Amino acid sequence: MQEHTSARAVLDLNEKDIHNAAALLGGWNDWKNLGLPTESSPKK
Repeated sequence: MQEHTSARAVLDLNEKDIHNAAALLGGWNDWKNLGLPTESSPKK
């Protein structure tokens, strides 16, 4: 169900002309656990 929710969110963002979003199959934790690239903003 999470993938469906993420996909819907990406479609909603695309409708608002935000095109650099993606749904992550397995979610954020799976992405990080696989060692895939991430970015974070600088700490303030």
